[in-house]
Amino acid sequence: MFGPMNITRAVLPVMRAQRSEHVITVSSLAGAVGVAFCVAHSAAKFGVEGFMESLDHDVEPFGIHTTIIEPGFFRTELLEDASTTYAELSIDDYAAAAAAVRRRRRLPRSRRGQGQATPRTG
Repeated sequence: MFGPMNITRAVLPVMRAQRSEHVITVSSLAGAVGVAFCVAHSAAKFGVEGFMESLDHDVEPFGIHTTIIEPGFFRTELLEDASTTYAELSIDDYAAAAAAVRRRRRLPRSRRGQGQATPRTG
């Protein structure tokens, strides 16, 4: 979250002087819909979303616009067992929930209940 904020703050003086620019930030679908067991990631992406949406109002009088790109989930090796280390879960209820999430991730996409995202409110 702080990377996009710092870079944007660094370039805004030049953009304001030019009176016509566009700030494009890549976020994540996790910024629109919280993700189980990814609290820090989701919180950071929600922060990016709020920063960019609010910034748009502040810089619009200078001819500057903002766009947030929110790619959905796609397969990488990031969460594969070989490349991920999970902290030991000290609360039994969380251990059971984590096992259920891991089982769900192993299901074929057609059996995961696609299209059931919770709409964002507020």
